[in-house]
Amino acid sequence: MTQSFIKTLRFIPSSIWAIGLAGFLLNISSVIVFGLCALYMKSSLSSTIVVIALLEASVEVLSNVTKLFSGILSDYLRRRKVLMLVGFAMITIARPILAIFPSIEAIFTAR
Repeated sequence: MTQSFIKTLRFIPSSIWAIGLAGFLLNISSVIVFGLCALYMKSSLSSTIVVIALLEASVEVLSNVTKLFSGILSDYLRRRKVLMLVGFAMITIARPILAIFPSIEAIFTAR
C-alpha cells in the first residue's frame, strides 16, 4: 500500500469504522442464518418448495419496498443515524425469533 492511502485511512472517523464493522458483521450473520433457512424449512418444518419460494420472494419484495420508503423517509427527516440504529435494532431482535419460534410465520416475521 502506498503512504498516501495509509494516511487517508487514518483520517476516517472512528464512528465510520464502527458503522462499517457493524454492517459487515450483520451481513455475515444474515448470510449464515438465511443461507441455511431454506434447508431448515424443508427438513425440519417439512415445507414444500412452493412455500419456501413464496416466502423468499415475498421477503425480497418487502425488503426492496422498505429500502425505498426508508430512503425517502431518511431524506425527508435528515436523521439517518436514528433510522440506521432502528434498522440495526430490528435485525438484532429478529435473529432470536428464528430460534424461539420455529414456524413458517416466525421465519417470515424474522426475515
